[in-house]
Amino acid sequence: MTISAAVTPSRTALALGMVRSVAARLRQAPRIPLIVLTLYAFIGVFGPWLAPYDPTDIGTMQRHVPPMFMEGGSSTHILGTDHLGRDMLSRVLLGVRVSLSVGLLSTTMAFLIGTTLGLIAGYFGGWSDALIMRIVDALLAFPALLLALIFAVTVGPSFTTVVLVLGLFSWSGYARLVRGQVLTLREKEFVLLAKVAGCKPRSILVQHILPNVISSVIVLASLQIPGVILAEAGLSFLGAGVPPPNPSWGGMISQGRNYVATAWWDTLFPGLAIAFLVLALNIMGDWLRDQWDPRLQGGGRRA
Repeated sequence: MTISAAVTPSRTALALGMVRSVAARLRQAPRIPLIVLTLYAFIGVFGPWLAPYDPTDIGTMQRHVPPMFMEGGSSTHILGTDHLGRDMLSRVLLGVRVSLSVGLLSTTMAFLIGTTLGLIAGYFGGWSDALIMRIVDALLAFPALLLALIFAVTVGPSFTTVVLVLGLFSWSGYARLVRGQVLTLREKEFVLLAKVAGCKPRSILVQHILPNVISSVIVLASLQIPGVILAEAGLSFLGAGVPPPNPSWGGMISQGRNYVATAWWDTLFPGLAIAFLVLALNIMGDWLRDQWDPRLQGGGRRA
């Protein structure tokens, strides 16, 4: 048996071990937030079929119909209608897909960019480390939402622009976290043995170092998804996010703010949808951090 084979566990064994670990830990997850997130995910996938109306259909004769539980309400519009006569329930349901898509896609982009650059900076050091860290410092020196707003306004609001903007301006935390852990891991015996065995840097990074940092990065991603969703809502509220008539919770709140005194449901229901989603994500993120962050279990040190 070669040294390389001795220090490199099979990918199948690693994958099976990770799946078993995830399944075992999910059984201990907080039930209510998990149920809420499962419900949101279900609505995100099947929202177009669950919505009773087309969320973009305008009905000027049915403007500001109250929710069905209020006087003057109608069972045909359970949550009422907005200032253009559009069904609020349909718009809230379709807004789930927009928020979850932006949150997951932007976080995935930031995850990939930040993890890759963090691995390069921590392992190779030198000028690449200095360059990447100076870019990180520059991004952290300015408010990310302000940079995203300037970029979105310059390019023009769209779903793709929002995803790109939030992904490109939120990877710095991943890079700093991964770099700090790689600086410690590259001096460990298993990495030195892999170098002696003739493994290439790419193989060492992917097969030896990445599996040891991935849990911390996943925890960070779970904690950042709520922030990304709130940032998307903020951009849409300011008119630089997902453009109308596409249903976006931030845009719905922005459009309904002028009618708070007479039609409070225009802002209340999308606001509650954001609050419940972000709260459930934060609780699950805290739970993941307690379960998988080695710095909270004595398995490592802070970078």
